[in-house]
Amino acid sequence: MKQVKQLSSIYADFGPSIDELAVKYGALSEQANTQRIDQTNASNLIVIISIVLTFIILLVISFLVANNITTKIKTISHIIEVVPKSATDLVLI
Repeated sequence: MKQVKQLSSIYADFGPSIDELAVKYGALSEQANTQRIDQTNASNLIVIISIVLTFIILLVISFLVANNITTKIKTISHIIEVVPKSATDLVLI
C-alpha cells in the first residue's frame, strides 16, 4: 500500500507537467501540420509558375524562329521577282 501512495504522490507531482506537455505537443503537432500544408501550397505554386513561364518562353522562341524563317522566305521571293526583271544576261548555276 505504501508503494501505491508513493506512486500516487509521484503522479500528483508530475501529472500537471504531463498534461502541459500533452497540450504543447498537440499545439506543436498542429503547427507542424500547418507548415507542411503551407510548404505544399508553395511548392505547387512554384510548379505552376514554372510551367507557365516555360510555355511563354517556348511561345516567344517559336515566334522568333517562325519570324526569322518567314523573313528569309520573303527576301528570297523578292529576289526571285526582282532578278529576272533587272538582269537579262544573268546565268544561274
